[in-house]
Amino acid sequence: GGDSLYAMNGARMARYLDAVADVVKLADEAGLKLVMLVKLRPEHPEWEEFFRQLSTRFKDDPTVMAYDFFNEPLYFDVHDRPKRDVFDLVKHWHWLMKAEAPHQLSTIGLVGVPEVFAWDPNILAVDFISVHPYEYQPEQVRNETRWYGEHVDKPWIIGETAIPAD
Repeated sequence: GGDSLYAMNGARMARYLDAVADVVKLADEAGLKLVMLVKLRPEHPEWEEFFRQLSTRFKDDPTVMAYDFFNEPLYFDVHDRPKRDVFDLVKHWHWLMKAEAPHQLSTIGLVGVPEVFAWDPNILAVDFISVHPYEYQPEQVRNETRWYGEHVDKPWIIGETAIPAD
């Protein structure tokens, strides 16, 4: 809709970017680095203009370490997207970011091993993978992190996790 964050332009977009700059400044003052989730979506190419403006604004800010293009596609993408389409799409996003913010990194947050059927970490044109293992079944976090260590050929981090205290 017209009120969407991604449809903003002009003065509204400038105010939004100024608010993000305030958060970036606070993170810098606290000694933190940020991974900004930008929520690009295959079915919404118009959101790329929002990302262009955001990445251009912060391209020289070392507090912004990386951009997460698409958080948890297993939950938020169609379930029959071909790997070739995923490869082309992420490569496009990566080069879009590198054109605007060449000194920052790119990532995608993956929820687990089942994403390999479409959002295979080894085919994604990102600088690193952010994995989100949760303990829904006994030993799931340990098993998934071992799988990533043995089968993913690029750097990865644990971006989210939870293991029950019991």
